Amino acid sequence: MDTNWRAGSAGDTHISIAQVRAHPRFEDAKVLLIDGLAGLYIDDARLRTLIEYEKGVTFMLIASLDALRDPDDPAGGVSMQVLNEVLPNMGIAPGRRIADLVANLRRDLLLNVVPDPRDRRARLLRATERGVAADCEWLGVFHAPLALLRPEVDYRPVLERRTSYQKAFRIAGLRTLEIANEIMSANPPMDYFVQEAVGFRVLMILMQSVRGNPDNRTAPGFYSRAGGQGGVSRTHVRNVLKGAAERGFVTLSERPGDYVELSQTLIDAFDRWVGESLSSIDRVRTLSGHP
Repeated sequence: MDTNWRAGSAGDTHISIAQVRAHPRFEDAKVLLIDGLAGLYIDDARLRTLIEYEKGVTFMLIASLDALRDPDDPAGGVSMQVLNEVLPNMGIAPGRRIADLVANLRRDLLLNVVPDPRDRRARLLRATERGVAADCEWLGVFHAPLALLRPEVDYRPVLERRTSYQKAFRIAGLRTLEIANEIMSANPPMDYFVQEAVGFRVLMILMQSVRGNPDNRTAPGFYSRAGGQGGVSRTHVRNVLKGAAERGFVTLSERPGDYVELSQTLIDAFDRWVGESLSSIDRVRTLSGHP
């Protein structure tokens, strides 16, 4: 991993973290990213949980490794052994947990399983057309803010959901897995929300709800509103935010449900995550061979 990835270096052709944060349209780009993630897969109950950390990371790793496959090779695909070797480095327990995540992805029709011709006992995982399409949608959400920040760069291949770009991006992204992992692990507020069930979507809906409010507070009824959008109960949303409040990331009103107030710690952590994420995505784009 490039140990200076945050600072950047001379000759970089991707947008740096500092350039993202200092850009006059940073707030507009942030709004675009928040709205894109808050609504991502929201109309498909089977895809809705794909933005959850463990499920999303497992699928993206499979999609990345599967992108290396020769479509004419009957022995091509991703083995469970590889997943059990790599995913623990991203905080996902090997064995039963990974098996359950794969089974979940299969039920959602995102993966196919084929026999390994080299070993009758083994199975190989491949992304389905539906899976690749879902991945293209995810990539589009993260590249749209970059297109706003860098109008001189041609982002049409990803914004038009071209599968050739998805394949090139996922192959290149295998070189930056440690950066992607560090962006979250070195950011405790963001790491908390992504590790909580539906926490990431709750956070995006929370960011939408305080937009334009100088006190960074939601209107009354946020638990019910976020639960409806996220497909979970009001109680679940409240529990996620209660945990966030215990860590100092938000303040909850004395009377339950009146408001949720963002702390400056969370606001700063979120802006840092946006800057690092967009810069990292653009880094992978350049590594993929797209100018």
